[in-house]
Amino acid sequence: MARITEYPRSLAGLSGALRTGEVSPVEVTEGMLDRIGADRTNAFITVTAERAMEDARRAEAEISAGRYRGPLHGVPVAIKDLVSTGGVRTTMASAFFEDHVPESDAAVARRLREAGSVLLARRTPTSSPTVRRATVPFSGRRGTRTTQPGSPAAHPAARAPPSPPGSATAP
Repeated sequence: MARITEYPRSLAGLSGALRTGEVSPVEVTEGMLDRIGADRTNAFITVTAERAMEDARRAEAEISAGRYRGPLHGVPVAIKDLVSTGGVRTTMASAFFEDHVPESDAAVARRLREAGSVLLARRTPTSSPTVRRATVPFSGRRGTRTTQPGSPAAHPAARAPPSPPGSATAP
């Protein structure tokens, strides 16, 4: 079976398509993971492919059984690497935290999980000299002057819907 390569790009469009079964969380997650795997912008610090596929299969089963949790159910997301996610490496883009794995989720990560979202990856955060920098798409430059350099690189790389909050979120 060929993987889908196009799906609604807006959060509302994707959410509606997942709810009605027009696309499945598994198909969308596989497609986004393929795109992330081909990414060369350094937009993602940690890719959580195995967990993402488990989350997507769970969301698909729940939605199919009529247990729809709401508009984020089955929607793949990439969380900024400043937000603690229990059991998932959270480096804060720093060598000092390279092996840091929090025991619990930050509030925003917990709420996304409870809403049934699918955690794809951890995005590269700010362009501070102490962090790893993403390459700006189409220019080849490293870092940006925005508050979210990982976002401009991450969205074209995965053709992902808008990511959840993260700019001013504490771990």
